[in-house]
Amino acid sequence: MFLPKTNFYKNIETHLNFLGLHNISDVLKDEKAFDHFIFSQRLTFLHNKALIYKEANPYQKLFGIGYMKKDKEIKAIEMDYFDIYYSHGLIGFLIFFSITLYVLYKTFEEGQKLSYKRYMYIVSFFLVILLSFFTGHIITSPSVSIFVIIIITSISKKQYQTVLVTDSNKEISAIKEIQEDYIKQLENLQYKITKIQIDEENDSFLNKIWLQLLNNHNYDYSLCLTSYNKNCNELTLSASDHPLLFMDHDYKGLIKKETEFKDYFKSIGIMKYKKIIFISKERKDKFVKVFKEFKNQSIIFNNKKVKMINIETID
Repeated sequence: MFLPKTNFYKNIETHLNFLGLHNISDVLKDEKAFDHFIFSQRLTFLHNKALIYKEANPYQKLFGIGYMKKDKEIKAIEMDYFDIYYSHGLIGFLIFFSITLYVLYKTFEEGQKLSYKRYMYIVSFFLVILLSFFTGHIITSPSVSIFVIIIITSISKKQYQTVLVTDSNKEISAIKEIQEDYIKQLENLQYKITKIQIDEENDSFLNKIWLQLLNNHNYDYSLCLTSYNKNCNELTLSASDHPLLFMDHDYKGLIKKETEFKDYFKSIGIMKYKKIIFISKERKDKFVKVFKEFKNQSIIFNNKKVKMINIETID
């Protein structure tokens, strides 16, 4: 009753008159009318661009036919997946969507509580994926894709903070229990802990580089449990902007000369750490006597008097 009075209905009626059709059901009976009415001739554009791609040389099939041919612009299909494939080739297509798939994987990697707001963002995202197959300028046009980025970042917003814990695979029973208590308390405070054990003696150069690349600035915080292990220190310092060091020995008792003590800790990048954790006030005082910079950047933690330490206090 009301539909014939709407602009939507009038647009359909105008379109049918333009195509010389009397009823909307006639659209489904005519291939050309279907393409024109439903896809706004996108299937025709797809066919034309596919012919150009078919005639292209192997290099163009790998890297794409681009957007120009003989100083003339190649008409876009306005179906994003096909436009990306034909314009950028097989390699460009794989690069584009491998990044997209990686973002998807990281977005949905961890199970998060499904609130109504998050649910709506997920529905919006899957609509983007679906509609990009039939229409254009959704994931290729900066003015539109910026909203897709907002949707993705809203979905992937973490409900917890991450901590990378680096450790040697050698057992040091004297303080392991204390370190494990500290990590348990971080877990109780809802931090997500990732542990990596490193064998400094047998760790290959390639594995070291791989770990650095894989974890570079990938965490909110990072914690080194073995201060003597150079690889643990390097990985901890590169994994976040807020690295912490768990002082696992009474180094002042081991290294008597102050210059040697300073040189050793500077060699492991001590000044880059935001916070140092000691198991006793005595050890802290010995260290701070040499490195006065850490007087207010230290935590005392032991398994006799357990305190809930909030890692965020490092700022």
